[in-house]
Amino acid sequence: MLMPRSEKIYVFGAWLGEKYADNTRALFECAQKRKNIRAIWISKNKDVVEEVRNLGYEAYHYASLKGIAVQLRAKYVFVTNGISDVNHAFLGRAIFINVWHGVPLKKIGYDDKYERNWDSIPRKIRDCIVNVALGREYVVATSETIANIYESAFRRPKKQILCLGQPRNDVFFKPREKQYFKGKKVILYAPTHRKEGKESMKLSKLFQLDKWNAFCEEHDYYLIIKKHFYHKEEQENLEQYPRILDVTGQTFDTQLLLMETNILITDYSSIYIDYLLLDFASIH
Repeated sequence: MLMPRSEKIYVFGAWLGEKYADNTRALFECAQKRKNIRAIWISKNKDVVEEVRNLGYEAYHYASLKGIAVQLRAKYVFVTNGISDVNHAFLGRAIFINVWHGVPLKKIGYDDKYERNWDSIPRKIRDCIVNVALGREYVVATSETIANIYESAFRRPKKQILCLGQPRNDVFFKPREKQYFKGKKVILYAPTHRKEGKESMKLSKLFQLDKWNAFCEEHDYYLIIKKHFYHKEEQENLEQYPRILDVTGQTFDTQLLLMETNILITDYSSIYIDYLLLDFASIH
């Protein structure tokens, strides 16, 4: 907290430090065009560090000497999930901007009393300590309605809730960068997580896979499965269903995939709100 911080150094992280994706990725790549900003990606995954460097950008492992050095000097920190996206031990009194990763259709943060006992004595002590460093955290909302929710969900004053939208959706209004399933008709199944991945999602129990495969063959579709990040380690053998592809463990950009999607199937994931924006995008 005593380290002098540079106005020019911005660090970015996403998804508990395990992905190069989402709203922070969009902002990070935009920041590369600004000469007065040194934008640096911080990750807990060495493969992600390599991925970002291969794109020509500056990136460091969160616990490396260079990674620690830039975090000690950064004035601004951008995250999608929270302080666990980076090495928050070295970012005391930096300004955090939490751009979040969706629109809440369910209780989140401090409003989610089902998952955690936020008012327990140990939790209150922890929050007091963490808040010393996080006192200047700003949270990005998509509207005034959501801003009101975020006040209680993140326990931040209204002046620290910024109605700016989700940067990841800007891609919908730009020329298409690339296609994963060019020339194919896509049905995308993209559900949210189940208890942060603690409850597995068995496709064979959710779908009659043989009937889905037959339907897709008859109508020339592909059923693309993209589970939530928290379920990335779950694998099922789908070799006997050539029209059903599970891309959960692959580095697919969700927004680019949505641009190719003809039919979206989801549950209470806010991905459907992103998908609705395609009705207004010039590429639709």
